[in-house]
Amino acid sequence: MRTNDTFKPFLGLNPIQYNPYTDRLWRASVKQFEKSLILTEERVAGKLQVQLRTVNANTLQVRVYISFWTGIFFSLHFKV
Repeated sequence: MRTNDTFKPFLGLNPIQYNPYTDRLWRASVKQFEKSLILTEERVAGKLQVQLRTVNANTLQVRVYISFWTGIFFSLHFKV
């Protein structure tokens, strides 16, 4: 998934105009957004598994990889 495509489900929706009439559109957009995040998380997890297999039990290197990917994960999910 490209960064530009991340918020595509919300195009055309104005958060200020949220009301009971737009609730269905918002829920559908959120569902589509969450699906795209799942695909992204699966790709990242696959890459992480490959990287961890090549580490060959070097504990320090494993900790570095985990902290790197955790930082990316939290920056994607919890942008302020």
